[in-house]
Formats: sequence, structure tokens, C-alpha cells
Amino acid sequence: FSGDSQRIMSGGQDLNILMWDRRSGRVADRITGSIAFIWTLSVAPAADLLATPGTDSAIQFWDLKSMHLAGSLIALQHETRTFAFNRDGRLLVSGGFDHVLRLWDVATQRVLKELGGHEEPIFQVAMSADGRRAASISFDRTARLWDLRSGRGQIIGIGSTSVAVPAPGWSVYGASKSA
Repeated sequence: FSGDSQRIMSGGQDLNILMWDRRSGRVADRITGSIAFIWTLSVAPAADLLATPGTDSAIQFWDLKSMHLAGSLIALQHETRTFAFNRDGRLLVSGGFDHVLRLWDVATQRVLKELGGHEEPIFQVAMSADGRRAASISFDRTARLWDLRSGRGQIIGIGSTSVAVPAPGWSVYGASKSA
């Protein structure tokens, strides 16, 4: 969802990002220029920023006001499969095939922390609205909760590869309004 909850974003193999009008159900706008299949995306509503996959090792950022590419993170060594913003769009967590959860400063495009613990690829992440905690789910059949300040993580679930629905204050999209 967009920050005003009026548009729903989607993407796919055609490399287009579609913005659907929530009320009419019709495509209201389209962003073109992606360089990779869009299997996931994340919106930072307060920043009017959208993140999509780039090449195997990149994340592309799109300015939702200008509808143009705003930048990319390219410093990754393995394919990134999932990412999520905090509420204001200043922080991003990512996970992927190298089993590492990364915390990024979006403005500087620098990794603030690299957190290891999973034994298989990470396929889903969520970040608390305040950017203090993150959750990750891996093909190693564990869910982990991370304190992003200390870098400590703990297993909070074992035995499932299902995608969990975040609790209030958490968002895979960065759109949560609660603290």
C-alpha cells in the first residue's frame, strides 16, 4: 500500500511496477525501467519510496512522487530475496541466499549491521515501525527475532517455512502506523 493507503503496488515478470487504485481496482499508474523480475517489494510511506529487486545482488529504490529510479544498493554478495523498511524509510532490513540479515542506512547506502544465525536462505523479513527490531524466517525452518541495536538474535519459532503475519507495530511493507 502507498502511504495514504489509496494505491496498491504490484510487480511481476514483465519488469513493470503497477499502482492500482484501491477504490476502482484499475491500474492508476505504472513505473517502468526495472532490471529484474519483481518478486517482492516494500514501501516506505513516509518517504514516498519503493524498493524492488535489482540484479541478483541489488535493491532498486523508486521515488513514488517522480516515478523514477532514485538509487540502488549494490554491495551485496548473494541474491537478496526479501526486504522491509522501517516506518520513515531511513532503515531497511534485507535477507537472502547468504543466510545473513542486513540492516541498511538507506541515505548512505551503507550496511550498519550484518547478523548471522540462519543456516539456510532467508525468505521473509519484517521490521518494527521504530526500526529497533527485525524478524526473519528461513528455509532452515526457524523464525528469529533480532535486536537491531545489540545485534543479538533469538529463535522464536521452529519447524515451519510458512510466512507469518506480523503483529501490530510490525510490517513487511513499512506501512504500519502503530509503534
